[in-house]
Amino acid sequence: MMNKMSNREMELFEKAFARCFAKADGQIVLDYLHSITYDKPVSIYASDAELRHNEGQKHIVFIINSLIKKGSDRNRL
Repeated sequence: MMNKMSNREMELFEKAFARCFAKADGQIVLDYLHSITYDKPVSIYASDAELRHNEGQKHIVFIINSLIKKGSDRNRL
């Protein structure tokens, strides 16, 4: 179930993510998260549960990157 947030709350989260990941340390963390999710090879023998787990991890990284982009765009306005 999706947590309902006001536009103002969402904007605060987006800006916070953008600030958190704006510096070099933030990029190091993002690069690491990308390497353990998107760059991680998946065995052809992986179970359905392993595949779903991997896709869930990728989705979290996608959400983080989306929040960063939206927050960065808002900070430019």
